[in-house]
Amino acid sequence: MFNSRTGKWTVLPECPKMFFSIAVVNGQLTAIGGGQSYEATNTLLSLSRKRLGIFQQKWIEQFPPMTYGRNAPAVATTNTSLIVAGGWSPYLKNALVEMMDIQTLQWATVASLPYPLDQATATICGDRLYIGGGITGRSNKSVVMCEVKDLLQSQPQSLATRPGLSSSPPVWKEVTPLAVKLSSLVTFQGQLLAVGGSTTGRDADSTSDVMQYDVTTNSWKVISRMKVKRNYCFAAVLPNSTLMVCGGFTPDGDITVYVELASV
Repeated sequence: MFNSRTGKWTVLPECPKMFFSIAVVNGQLTAIGGGQSYEATNTLLSLSRKRLGIFQQKWIEQFPPMTYGRNAPAVATTNTSLIVAGGWSPYLKNALVEMMDIQTLQWATVASLPYPLDQATATICGDRLYIGGGITGRSNKSVVMCEVKDLLQSQPQSLATRPGLSSSPPVWKEVTPLAVKLSSLVTFQGQLLAVGGSTTGRDADSTSDVMQYDVTTNSWKVISRMKVKRNYCFAAVLPNSTLMVCGGFTPDGDITVYVELASV
């Protein structure tokens, strides 16, 4: 855990799962999905809020489980909802999307993604939810988006007859694909950015590019470059409005520990 005020890192208790995705839900750091090996669970584990020493805290089931088990889903939060999309299990990738109402803690299945997607990133920019940078089995450069209000109002799919497909009118749309694979989406200063990635999907072809999406022209352009080339990295905005990028795979195939910060 990074404290943006002190500039220091703290090691948290190890989560008992792997292949999970992380989000802050009702102010609690929460691990979503994942499992102890390759099985995909539907559980959410949150770090306890008790006023204990860091290593006395525990990961507990604070929220109800999802309807579907999944590893490495794309996750995003609004003021009212936790959105979980895609992911994989030992048997298949999936396109299923479900949302939890943060107040009632009720889950609902909503319109599915247009195709299965896992290990992607999700971010809300303005009134839209964008998901991309993951593995689709296609070009792996795809980015899809929907209006958050349309997703909230979309109807559950008919799983019994058409698994993985939506029974409601399509709410998802594809935007211009990225030029790279395994990039990470993040919203910074009101703009949709794609950070890092690889032109071929191989670590050797990782890039340091930071790309910005122009919604008026439906196009991407490089606006900056990091000091470290990396793909499949983690990007987040800190409370002090600084963009943080950490981890990822570098051209030599190693996982980097380098952290970069950017501000406007």
